[in-house]
Amino acid sequence: MNNRTRKILISLANNANRVALPAHVLMRRFSVTRRTISNDIATIKEYLKDFNLTVTHQKGEGYVIKGSENSLTQLRNSLELSPTVLNADSRRQQIIIGLLMTQHDTSISNLANKYYVSRSAIQRDFGILKQDLAQSGLDLFSDYRGTHILGSESAIRNKLRQVVNDYRPLLGQEKLVTKPANSRLDAVTYLRLVGLFGETNTSKAENALIAFEKNSKIDLNDVLYSNLVTHILIIVSRHQSGTSETKLTNQYEGDHLQLATEMKKLNSLLYEEFPGIFSPDDIQYLEQHLVMSGIQDTVSPELLKSYLNQFDNGAEKLAKQLIEKVSSLLGIDLTADHELAINLRAHCFAMLNRLKKRKTITNPLLIQIKENYASLFGILVLALSQALPENDAAKSIPDSEVGFLTVHFQASLEKNIEMKRVVIVCPEGVGFSRLIQNKIALTLPLVKVVAVVPYKNIRSYDFSGIDFVVSTLKFECAVSVVQISGFLDSEDMNRINSFVIHHSMEMMPNKIQPFINASCIFPRMSFEAPTAAVTYIINQMRANGLVDEAFLDSALRREEIMATNIGHGVAIPHGGSNHVIVPTVGVMTLERPIPWGKGEADVVFALALKFENIEQNKEAVNSLYYLVSSDQMLTRLRSATTVEEMLSCLRTSTIS
Repeated sequence: MNNRTRKILISLANNANRVALPAHVLMRRFSVTRRTISNDIATIKEYLKDFNLTVTHQKGEGYVIKGSENSLTQLRNSLELSPTVLNADSRRQQIIIGLLMTQHDTSISNLANKYYVSRSAIQRDFGILKQDLAQSGLDLFSDYRGTHILGSESAIRNKLRQVVNDYRPLLGQEKLVTKPANSRLDAVTYLRLVGLFGETNTSKAENALIAFEKNSKIDLNDVLYSNLVTHILIIVSRHQSGTSETKLTNQYEGDHLQLATEMKKLNSLLYEEFPGIFSPDDIQYLEQHLVMSGIQDTVSPELLKSYLNQFDNGAEKLAKQLIEKVSSLLGIDLTADHELAINLRAHCFAMLNRLKKRKTITNPLLIQIKENYASLFGILVLALSQALPENDAAKSIPDSEVGFLTVHFQASLEKNIEMKRVVIVCPEGVGFSRLIQNKIALTLPLVKVVAVVPYKNIRSYDFSGIDFVVSTLKFECAVSVVQISGFLDSEDMNRINSFVIHHSMEMMPNKIQPFINASCIFPRMSFEAPTAAVTYIINQMRANGLVDEAFLDSALRREEIMATNIGHGVAIPHGGSNHVIVPTVGVMTLERPIPWGKGEADVVFALALKFENIEQNKEAVNSLYYLVSSDQMLTRLRSATTVEEMLSCLRTSTIS
């Protein structure tokens, strides 16, 4: 349908069932002959068959579209989606999808006619798309036959998956699609997939996966389910467009016995829905995605490791470095935790792929992670800054990724910590005490309640072998006391859990003292941006001969790669160790919190430390870890109004 024919159709649609348009009016409007109008009407009649609409010629009046209001609504919605209303970005989106879906050549002329733009506009589109495809190892190739994409099937599928994830449904498309009740996809994803692959194939893909999960031992979370539906539809689309040479079969022999049985079930189910489409290679492709997408609990570590070895992108080295550096900075050896190693490596594999493609992932628990595990989050920020090249801006690490890494290490820490023996002291009575005891037993596996002791018996109770007390009161005792509310809410649980991991915190020697320099302590300062605050502190360090002139640029580059806000209102900017002359920790508090990364900060620890060689420097980081975990210490720092008050807090012998 050319541009003129489409305009005639729009005019007829706007007057459907009401006013007829005479042929001579159309002839004058478009400066064409009656024969041309007749040909246009014939094209429109053919087009309207899909909508159960007809064009009739009323003698003496003209042409009019006849049909039900529902059919007319569908037609008008379809016309709203016409390529003529597409902006340049939407047009390129449609062009790249068409090129990736099929290997058939297309021409500049055909695309110009299809989207009602000039040939030069399509040529500009091709130039932009060619650059984009090159980043995925693909090429946009043109010759006398037309234009198509060159590259491996794997690269084309990966690019198509990326395009699908970025796909923006066209204006009004949501009016034409209703998500069925039995679909597990969210509404946005369903609309996206149906818009690209159609309702029939999307429904078939979901049917196969729902049956697979029901009849297999593999649990598909919502994200994995959505990704698998997308992969299946891409494979189907590529095969149906004739771009893959492999066909058939309902036979699949997996290389790994543990998954082979389950994948055979999936192969059979897919064969029922899409006969003759999925090859053994396609099933193995889906198997690889299953293994790499978070079913570690379903498959053996050996199977996961074999895939990681086969497709390693630097994840093994990075995971090993992180474990070694975090172990060193914390003073806790996690290098023997094989479960941490394999799970961390799997996450790093996916993370490095996302960073390479400049893709981000949402971490729905990031705020809670930074609030509950701020100190460990900070350790990961330091470890990552050492593991990744300082000038590697391409690997800008978002907070969401650091949050996921933090959870892996937190789980390892909890697993490697011995169970703590506690006593409950609750003056509200036996009922409250038992309630607290039961909640602890259900939610804190690292805590064993040894006894419930009345407050009046505290002085005579033998606390030998008791790690700490849980109580609704704060009182002096032979062991540490964790104060909670009467109903033990989620904040109380987090407080106890944090204390379990760092229960010796109240007696933790403060080894950060030697790095505190009075000339680098700044209470109640006022700045509007992190860059200004960091620059001020480091310039003072430079003026005192503590760092060289390149340290500031190093610290600011690291902020660009990864914001150093770690939660609890704390930021830990730091530069390269090779620019440190005298190891120092500068400390600044701010009158008002300022935006810092994805959060805010009003306490700044500027770290000029040599992490590599000197054990003393690592002990300073270890003390900082406990200091950031101490609400009492942070409160004292924020309350200090003079350098002397801040020094008194920072030079205390123990962190409490």
